[in-house]
Amino acid sequence: MAARGGIPLLLAQMRALAHKSAQKALQNVGAKGLENNIFKEAFEQIGRKLTLKAIGKAVPIASAVTGALIDTAQMKKVLEYADIFYQKRFIVEKESRISNLIGE
Repeated sequence: MAARGGIPLLLAQMRALAHKSAQKALQNVGAKGLENNIFKEAFEQIGRKLTLKAIGKAVPIASAVTGALIDTAQMKKVLEYADIFYQKRFIVEKESRISNLIGE
């Protein structure tokens, strides 16, 4: 137990041999030990906070990726429309450009 860092638990067991009240307290603690409960709760709280921080940092990244994909799709539609529009405009204005070159 001392090698695992359970020195207070080891001392409580030594007292339990001498005192019945300490033995009852040791039985109430059970197999987990006071240290395990305290550390477990502390690590769980740290884990929750780190998880929330990681999620908080991931939200802007996910939003940026989603926005980039939507912007790319919209830009592709705009470019296709502009290409078709200017091709039709070129065909419609072709006669006026020819007449301006000839001098009519």
